[in-house]
Amino acid sequence: MKEIFINNDNLQEKDLDYTVTRVKALILNSKDEILLAYNNYTYQFPGGHLSDNETLEECLHREIKEELGTDLEITTKPFLKIVAFYKNYFNSSKNVKSIIYYYSLTTDLLPNFLETNYDSLERETDFSLSYLHIDYLKNFLLKANSEKTIDDNITREMLYAIDEFTEKVRRKNMKILVTGGLGFIGSHTCCSLLEANYDVVVIDNLSNAKKDVVDKIKTITGKDFTFYEEDVCNEEALEEIFTKEKIDAVIHFAAYKAVGESVKKPIMYYENNLISTLKLLKVMQKHNCKRFVFSSSATVYGSPKSLPIKEDFPLSTTNPYGTTKLMIEKILKDVEESDNEFAITILRYFNPIGAHPSGLLGENPQGIPNNLMPYIVRVATGELEMLSVFGNDYDTVDGTGVRDYIHVVDLANGHLKAIEKVLKDKGLFTYNLGTGSGYSVLQLVNTFKEVNNVDVPYKIVDRRPGDIASCYADATKAYEELGWKATLGIEQMCRDSYNYILKQKEE
Repeated sequence: MKEIFINNDNLQEKDLDYTVTRVKALILNSKDEILLAYNNYTYQFPGGHLSDNETLEECLHREIKEELGTDLEITTKPFLKIVAFYKNYFNSSKNVKSIIYYYSLTTDLLPNFLETNYDSLERETDFSLSYLHIDYLKNFLLKANSEKTIDDNITREMLYAIDEFTEKVRRKNMKILVTGGLGFIGSHTCCSLLEANYDVVVIDNLSNAKKDVVDKIKTITGKDFTFYEEDVCNEEALEEIFTKEKIDAVIHFAAYKAVGESVKKPIMYYENNLISTLKLLKVMQKHNCKRFVFSSSATVYGSPKSLPIKEDFPLSTTNPYGTTKLMIEKILKDVEESDNEFAITILRYFNPIGAHPSGLLGENPQGIPNNLMPYIVRVATGELEMLSVFGNDYDTVDGTGVRDYIHVVDLANGHLKAIEKVLKDKGLFTYNLGTGSGYSVLQLVNTFKEVNNVDVPYKIVDRRPGDIASCYADATKAYEELGWKATLGIEQMCRDSYNYILKQKEE
């Protein structure tokens, strides 16, 4: 056995075979000496033991087997890359800190081969990669700490980094199906999922979305995903997708969603919204996929007797759209009670508006908009002549309806938290996603006019069937249990909505 080096003072050129690491790329190279030095934000092992004519990789295999009784070749995901870094050039005038380079845990989850910005230094390098199961690494680290060869603070920091890495790998290996994923809320949620390193599969029949959203999501995130142009009511299509993709969890957006239209066409709403959900749940159960996030609505609270609205308020509806959401919630409750392996999160969100800050994604419904913000925007751009405000005799600040408007980016991040919940906990969970503040129709219109410096002509017309005076959330439960809260204000919502439409006109 020979010792490679102990410290900078006795390091010589012939000894310059060593491994280096940072807290996010921990490398094990010594059974006997695990003491770590901290140099320029990089942890390095100052000692290592090799037998004669033994390569560093061979040493790693041998010593890990001696220490843990496990062969490095016997691995399953998640794993950690072990990097043997060989240096064939040495300048004795430079401190060893100046020639540290480090390799990341994986090439796709973290930046690849980050380089410290030092003076130029000639070098010849090669890399030898092995793999170590992350659990073995944690055990090794904990044992070293118990033997007092690693400081408590360093141990805590490294264990945190290992857990962080494990979470990223877990997400990367989790495949999330997003139904209606090219729609307004669905597309923003796909961005949040991809940016969080989930693997995403989208199904959308393009009834209220455009196919170019696929490329826009990829442009925003720089990541690829799988898209199927299919209808969720098509059980055969769902069966093929689940068989091919091995889905781990589902976020279900696909539904008709306009209150006014649902009053005029109730059969269409009941047929589409209920059948699509039943078919989806049937195929999920068949394929043992039992993690489900449902896009519900504050309409299930009907006309609330008090404000703000909490999750335990009585439920009722005033329109067919809301009734479909409430019926699906009841179906999900029955499903979870019949099969306690299910993990279901119901998200009752209020009034999503706004757009992605890039201007690439936003709400741009086909035909005449049914929702307020898209209508305001089209009036502002001159596409529509005037906004109709449905009623000014409600018991509100100015007689117009009051709603809890939430930025769609905040809402998308709420779905990210909901996925984390169902991946961790079984059961049925329900959360409001809103800001906790209400704004009237005219307050929204006037804010839009002010922040965008445009005019929005409007007229007061009769109340719309099914509407209520006021509706805004108490989102405390989502904050306490999911760690989520809305952060973007109404000015940003108005600004991003208008920016999106202006960007569309430029295309």
